[in-house]
Amino acid sequence: MSAWLLLATLARAGLLEGLSDEERRLQLCVDAALPLEQARSWGVAAASWERCASELEALGARGVVRASRDQAAVLRALAAHEDLRAREPGEWGARVLGVVADQDSVTYPTSAVLDAFRAWVATEPGKARLEDVRTVTVGWLPGDPADRAARARLAELARRYAEDAGLRWAEPGSPDVDVIVRLQIVRKDLEPRTTARMGSLARVEQHVRVVDVRFVRLDRTADGFATRVSAEAVRADDAAEEALRAAMERSTAKLLKAVLREAFAARAESRPDGE
Repeated sequence: MSAWLLLATLARAGLLEGLSDEERRLQLCVDAALPLEQARSWGVAAASWERCASELEALGARGVVRASRDQAAVLRALAAHEDLRAREPGEWGARVLGVVADQDSVTYPTSAVLDAFRAWVATEPGKARLEDVRTVTVGWLPGDPADRAARARLAELARRYAEDAGLRWAEPGSPDVDVIVRLQIVRKDLEPRTTARMGSLARVEQHVRVVDVRFVRLDRTADGFATRVSAEAVRADDAAEEALRAAMERSTAKLLKAVLREAFAARAESRPDGE
C-alpha cells in the first residue's frame, strides 16, 4: 500500500457514512494538500495545512486541529532538510522523524510520516537506531474470548500492517522479539441501517484494545490505546472484516508512534550531559 490515508481507507472500506463532521472537514484539507505533498512541494503543502488548521479551529472542529498543525510541522521539517535526503539519508530521517517523535499526534492525515519512516529504515543509521524496537509481535490477554481462528486473523492483519509500515514481525511466542503488543478484539453487532438503494445493511463495530506495549530489550512498558471502528455491508461478516482492517490499520499507526518515541527517547538518554 503506497499511502496511509486514514480517511481514504475509511472511504474504501465503506465507512464514509460513519464519519463525523470533523472528519469530513479534515477530508477537504487532505484533498487540498495531498497533490502538493505528492509533488514534494513541502513548504506550500505545510502552508495549506496551516490554513486548514485555522479554518477547522474557527469552525469548532478542534479535535483535528492538532493533527493538522502537527502535519504542517512535519512538512516544514521535510522542506528544511530536503537537501540531506540524497546526501545523508540517515541524518535526514533522524531530523524529520525526531520532530514526529516529539509531537502529540499519534495518527496523521496523509502518508508523509509513514513514507519518511519507510525511507529511513532502509538506511544503515535508521536500522541501527531501531535495532532494539523494530521487531514486533502480539500477545493475548488471559481469558480473551477470541477463538483460535479470530486470533489467527488478527495476527495476520497485525503482521500485514506492521510490515507495510517498515517494522519487522515475529510470530507470537517467538523469543526473538523487541516489542510485544498485548491486545484483544471485541466485536459488537449494531442495529442495521436501512437505505433506499441498498435495503438493509448490517453494521458491525470492532474494538481493538491494546492494553500495553512492552519494549522487551529496553525493559520498558508504554501505555496502551484503543481503536473503535464500525462498518456496514450487506453481510455482517463483510462489515466485520472491513471494520477490523480499518481498526488494525489505525492501531498500527499508533504503535509506530510509540516505537518512534521510544527510539528517540533512548537516543536522548544515551547522550552524555544532554549533548
